[in-house]
Amino acid sequence: MTAIVIGGGIAGLAVGVALKQAGIAVTVFERAPIISEVGAGLTVWSNGVIALDALGLKDKVLAESSVILESVAITADSRLLSRVDLDKIGRRLGAPSICLSRGKLQAILLGALGSENVRTGRACVRTEQAGGRVRASFEDGTEAESDFLVAADGIQSGVRLRLHPESRVRRAGYIAWRGLATRSDSGGLPSGQDVVICARGCQAAMLECGSEFLFWYLTRNGAPVPSASPDDRKAEITHRIQGWPGVFTNCVNATPAAAILENDLVDVRPLERWGVGRVTFAGDAIHATTPNLGQGAAMGMEDAVVLGRCLVAGLGVEEALREYERRRKPRTDWIVRESFRVGRVLQMESAMGVRLRESFTRTPLAQWMGERMFMRAMSFK
Repeated sequence: MTAIVIGGGIAGLAVGVALKQAGIAVTVFERAPIISEVGAGLTVWSNGVIALDALGLKDKVLAESSVILESVAITADSRLLSRVDLDKIGRRLGAPSICLSRGKLQAILLGALGSENVRTGRACVRTEQAGGRVRASFEDGTEAESDFLVAADGIQSGVRLRLHPESRVRRAGYIAWRGLATRSDSGGLPSGQDVVICARGCQAAMLECGSEFLFWYLTRNGAPVPSASPDDRKAEITHRIQGWPGVFTNCVNATPAAAILENDLVDVRPLERWGVGRVTFAGDAIHATTPNLGQGAAMGMEDAVVLGRCLVAGLGVEEALREYERRRKPRTDWIVRESFRVGRVLQMESAMGVRLRESFTRTPLAQWMGERMFMRAMSFK
């Protein structure tokens, strides 16, 4: 059996690894000239680590990661809001939660897949099905055929837009800045702690990212300012975090302006159906989510594992693809919806709304609800 995967990001490479392990001859086509990831840090909760274990990559990834033992939420003036014992949750689920460089994760996946199974500089412009085969046509005039095709070509997926022209990205209404600083710039960040700051109209966090770095992010309501220079962007950030905990401001101040990334946060509303015939989807191409639950990469890796399992279950190709979609859709739909809802709460700007949010967050009911949400998001078998 042969397969084509469109897209060489984390989801596409993970799918390639899973199909290779299933004994399927797979080729991953990536539109960029080289496989590289522009990004900062990446949290991979227990479910993502379980998926990596199923792909045989857990130990390699853990060697490049920091383990997250506890998530502590505070206000901008350092008042405690809540604590979540991630170590306890991880022990219950059978895998820790971690943070590592996005680029290192992608490199590990590429190594497991093998560069001989990847074709770069190949932008897919058309897919066709006939006679039990799928043909992909590329911008450079080349074509490829296989028994089935998995589109993992990101949130602006051309394959999805051709198959589902009604699908569109949805703006969340806020942006995120992200960066990496060296560990020496932490200013006293406790080891193993994910510090989340909930403020008026924004949220932020910082945590260890492997042996060398600290990963941080900060949001603000509104759209990006395309004309802003890196120095202007950093000046806006430092102005917004005046008076915030030194553990966070030190980390931001130590990050070079040119290394700070800015993204307009968007998702894709859940669709009624995914693939058709011998075409299916994985990762952001079909269920892109806002980052509030930290599940974007993990969902793509879960997709890969479940798809591989379905394809070795003795089903026909099309039946296996539909079974994969049936298993994945309820979970990914919930992640997309819940993450969007959580973002709305965290981005509140009204003074009254923020006071109510803080008061409720400190209650035992909120603690129970938070741990229950973590457990649901982080459970994968």
